[in-house]
Amino acid sequence: NPRKPAAAAFAEAIYPVSLSDPVILTALLTMLATIGAVVALRWLDRRAAMACIAAIIAADLFVARPMFPLQPIDSGESASVQRLRELHAGLPAELRDQPARIDVSSRYAASDAAMGAGVENANGYWPLALGRYYRYVHAVRGVTVDAKRHDRLNERVYDGEPADMPILNVAGSSRFGRDGEHQWQPAARVLPRAWWVSSGEQVEDESAALARVRSPGFDPAKVVLLENPELYGNISGAVRQPTTTQADSDVNVQTLPGGGLDIRTWTAADGFLVISEVFYPGWKATMDGQPVAVERADSVIAAIRLRAGRHEIAYRFDPLSVKLGLLLTGVSWLTGVGTMLGSRLRRRRTIVTVPDSA
Repeated sequence: NPRKPAAAAFAEAIYPVSLSDPVILTALLTMLATIGAVVALRWLDRRAAMACIAAIIAADLFVARPMFPLQPIDSGESASVQRLRELHAGLPAELRDQPARIDVSSRYAASDAAMGAGVENANGYWPLALGRYYRYVHAVRGVTVDAKRHDRLNERVYDGEPADMPILNVAGSSRFGRDGEHQWQPAARVLPRAWWVSSGEQVEDESAALARVRSPGFDPAKVVLLENPELYGNISGAVRQPTTTQADSDVNVQTLPGGGLDIRTWTAADGFLVISEVFYPGWKATMDGQPVAVERADSVIAAIRLRAGRHEIAYRFDPLSVKLGLLLTGVSWLTGVGTMLGSRLRRRRTIVTVPDSA
């Protein structure tokens, strides 16, 4: 597919859900309650209005996590954090010294504990499953996708056999055996957070890409699968055979606290920089300070066209939605402050006249 609008790409990325889904239903009810309360504030006194606002905030906190009591924030001393740190410390030294992920079931460690542990868990918290990622994980593990129960991923996937996911930079996976015992399996092969290939192959769509990724002869370290080759010089349907090897390239990756990447590259020939980050609208790349196009690769991750020579690439998540949200928040805050100040000034200027007793 040639260039897609951001809205179309976003719609494709999100797995379809219905209004009966708790994630959607609770958010919708909270929004309706907020609108109703704002409308009702005109007829309420100040105390009743403050009580309504407090009730809405409390309700929003409760529905954000459909359980009671609310799950506390994972501290650095929690069992989940310690387990993740132990697994990461057990990785080979060459993987501990560079960006690498682990893939751990939430039965073993809470899905939101990865940040506290300073470890990247490929099976993080799933409030809404990204469609491509969700289907990819199911495909490589040989599990049938359940379109209406995206929240059952752990129960379906982690009862099966572990599967290597080299393009996701996963160094090892966990599962639970039939006896309920946790088992850890190091990955047979781990690709880095970003790497260079000199050849590309055109695939028609997601299904074709998933089939090719799972085929025995596919090597993601040598060829990248592209669904939108127009941006890369009209790659033919057949593989463009590599004329160079990995020895003709040097890719150095530094991860940033916000999830972005700084990448320095040297390559002897033109090719593609494949980035092990899930493709999603909002990710942007610059090469030597100039914007470059980011394209979907290998069904689920990203790639950019890379010319021969030395380059510095900055890869950042910078969506327009966040900027609009900040703008609306700022306008709302200024409007609220202005309204309060204006009301106070009007009260000060009001002259109360006392009628003569005569």
